[in-house]
Amino acid sequence: MNAFANVPDPTDFPSGDLRNLDSAARCPICSEFFDGPVSLACGHSFCSLCVRGTMAATSQSTCPRCRAPTTEGQLRPNPVLEEMVGVWQAARAGVLELTKRGEEPVRKKRKMSVESVSVPPTSSAGPSRTSSTDSRVSQAAGSGMVDCPVCSAPVAMASINAHIDSGCELPDATSPKKASAKSQWSTLMAPPKSGKGKAKASDNDRIPKTSYKTLKDKQIRELLKEYGLPDVGDRSTLEARHRQWAMLWNANLDKATDHRLSKEKLRQALTRWEREKNAPKREKPVVDDAGEHLKTHKDEFKKLVAKANPKKEVIDVD
Repeated sequence: MNAFANVPDPTDFPSGDLRNLDSAARCPICSEFFDGPVSLACGHSFCSLCVRGTMAATSQSTCPRCRAPTTEGQLRPNPVLEEMVGVWQAARAGVLELTKRGEEPVRKKRKMSVESVSVPPTSSAGPSRTSSTDSRVSQAAGSGMVDCPVCSAPVAMASINAHIDSGCELPDATSPKKASAKSQWSTLMAPPKSGKGKAKASDNDRIPKTSYKTLKDKQIRELLKEYGLPDVGDRSTLEARHRQWAMLWNANLDKATDHRLSKEKLRQALTRWEREKNAPKREKPVVDDAGEHLKTHKDEFKKLVAKANPKKEVIDVD
């Protein structure tokens, strides 16, 4: 069984437009949906934690996409993008299901709709059926309406394909499209909802950059104790722990209030990070001749690629 089969990916969608939409909702660094997105002065957006970690790992602070010079102080939360990504995540499963369910039948339905409109009257059929068919076709031609071949509802001839593509949905007179579109945009563009009550001022204060060279070990331990973090380990461990905590804390503040994690959740994230950081690393095998290695394992590489991209094979088949 392919371990990546259930991982959400833009290639889940057969349509190029929906793939592009799904890709646009993802961070260019981690390829996951934006989590607390922030924007730089150049206009590019990333997950707050992703871009903070990338900037901290490089000697020169630049945008990961265009390499324009930047600083951590230029990071600005993007609540509109965060809200739109949340709406897309909530609707994604339903859209994907409708897309997959209607991909093949739509072609057949379109063919049926064309045949139902353009079939000429025949004299070989029974007189009663022929006359009724002729009557419906003539009425449709005169009024511009045709019977849907799927649900049999009268639909404007110019809208028959769109009607079938939508799963035979009929317009609702009580909820005009303009009002619906307006309400949807109001939901997307509205400012993020504020949480109940007022949080403590200290919980909304960002952790400033710390010059660890000017601090003693005792002072660094006090910084960790302030947030209830463990203060054990050598100096390099203490510095790394506080540096990672500052990134987690500040990135959390870049999220909408009702999307922020609790202190306990942040501490758990820090614990996972330390565990992964200190886990023994597997030694990579040394390859002396890369060309010979590729030839020897060529068949294995092909099998791995085939297992990793099962969806691509299905999409390419007409």
